[in-house]
Amino acid sequence: MQAQKVSVTTPDHRGKKRKSRLGCGLFVIVLLGVLGFLGYVATGPYRTLSTLRNALSQGDAVLLAECVDFPTLRQNLKTQLLARANTSVNAVVPSGILAQIAGGIAGSVIDATVDSFVTPSGLNRLLAGASLGANQVPSVGGQAPPNQLENAQGSFESMNTFVVTVSSSASQVVIELSRNGLDWQVTNVRLPASAP
Repeated sequence: MQAQKVSVTTPDHRGKKRKSRLGCGLFVIVLLGVLGFLGYVATGPYRTLSTLRNALSQGDAVLLAECVDFPTLRQNLKTQLLARANTSVNAVVPSGILAQIAGGIAGSVIDATVDSFVTPSGLNRLLAGASLGANQVPSVGGQAPPNQLENAQGSFESMNTFVVTVSSSASQVVIELSRNGLDWQVTNVRLPASAP
């Protein structure tokens, strides 16, 4: 008679199989967690854009405050407008004390105008291509303009910057969202070249 070979599994061999399965399972869980985290970060600007659309259409200042870094946005708009004003002043007034006075007056007007425009209805008008002139400061009463972000197109400019292009019949405006940790907020509106 022939002796049958009996396969004997030692407890050490079973433990290695369990550890191997546990290691694979843990690896899959970590991989899914990392992919989920990256997906969450990558979709952040789109979630912010959706919240911004809702805030603008509803005129919800609290919701808008979550999407917009107002101090940074105001400063970036003021910087753009002051540069344009200084270029215009320097073209008309020779450098000197008159240019400094004109620049100071322009700075005061720009500060007041930007502060009044960075509101829900003001942002919507700005996105529609409205120029930041004194006669176009948005009124508190009345009907809000239509939401200009409905057909906006967005793309990543860098890992920390997402740009949204809003096209209207008047012009094209680019909204800049910046990442701060896991959150994205509007930090700049790049005004069209034709805006004053």
